Amino acid sequence: MTEPETRFVFCSPEWVRCAGELIRSRLQQIELSGMSASFSEEFTDPPADLATDGGSSIGWHWSVHDGQLQVAALPKRDADIRIVGDYATVLEIARLPNSDERAAALRSKAVAEGRLRVEGQLAPGAEHIQEHLSNMHDALVPFTL
Repeated sequence: MTEPETRFVFCSPEWVRCAGELIRSRLQQIELSGMSASFSEEFTDPPADLATDGGSSIGWHWSVHDGQLQVAALPKRDADIRIVGDYATVLEIARLPNSDERAAALRSKAVAEGRLRVEGQLAPGAEHIQEHLSNMHDALVPFTL
């Protein structure tokens, strides 16, 4: 795969816009009306230039409610699936494809040490959304600084 010309700082507003474009392009292929699903990532101890409101965490989420997709540069605390982790830890993982053995090892170690947790699951009926977004991590790796 060729590296994209433009890469973005992980979880910056530009990176979230890129993620949103990828999600929209994948979900436009399916009928979303009547479906509801959401996914959120929250990162603690982010770099100061990303924590623009002075908060101790940043994040992003996508949600689908009755066919309408929303992507925003803030975590969603009531998302179906929530990933919460230390920014520096997750950044290492975000730069590696899932096929890289180091990604799995970093994830396992971070979970064991309490620096990363995954909560929840998508609601029944959201299988089509999950199928189309299952490899979003790998799709975002080439765009991630």
